[in-house]
Amino acid sequence: MIRIASGATNLAGAPFWHEPSYTEPMTLRITVSEPGPPTTVKVDGRLTGDQVPELQQVCAEIEGALVLDLTDLNFADRQGVKALHELQAKGADLIGVSQFIGLLLERSSQGTGNLTD
Repeated sequence: MIRIASGATNLAGAPFWHEPSYTEPMTLRITVSEPGPPTTVKVDGRLTGDQVPELQQVCAEIEGALVLDLTDLNFADRQGVKALHELQAKGADLIGVSQFIGLLLERSSQGTGNLTD
């Protein structure tokens, strides 16, 4: 736990400590472009098993051609990689695939290497 001194003191003269205020860090952002062939879904951050259902739901609601822009996808766990494979098998085009994400996709399709959960 991080504690930050505010410089103030309490009545006993001891430093007054307060907990930092922050929000839960974003792990995944899904942005859908205006509908129209094709519809682009931009996936940013970390795609883990917790977020897979949300991505699947967004993609299921799209009619017609689907493009997944993975330019700013930094990480995908085993379930995330599996979801990307499934979406690709259903006809989605993957663009902006980094070398790291490409390696994860390649290794999982070959059944080699261990992907982290």
